[in-house]
Amino acid sequence: TMAQRDETKRQTANEILDTSMLIDGHRGQTTVFSIIEFPPAITGCFVIWPTREDYDTAVLLATKLRLVGKPIGCTDILIASICFNRKATLVTKDTDFSAVMGVEKTFSCKIIK
Repeated sequence: TMAQRDETKRQTANEILDTSMLIDGHRGQTTVFSIIEFPPAITGCFVIWPTREDYDTAVLLATKLRLVGKPIGCTDILIASICFNRKATLVTKDTDFSAVMGVEKTFSCKIIK
């Protein structure tokens, strides 16, 4: 099916789906935080759990965002840190993640309109 092809393409491209994409019915790689925000997506998703390194990165990202006056929510920072540490592209509709791109040039994010 088309959904299966999309999922395979995302995993090959190393993309991680944010909650906004899961709500729209997309499935593929995601974080445990997105599953907590939208539990029905557990079926059809590969769930990535944070490591200690992800939490350390989250603190650094939060610090950088506060320094430029653009703090974002804790869950979003953790999702961004998971993507950043895995050199994965976050796919989302949430424009808050553009602030992370502003403070961390190697953070990859595809904001869908």
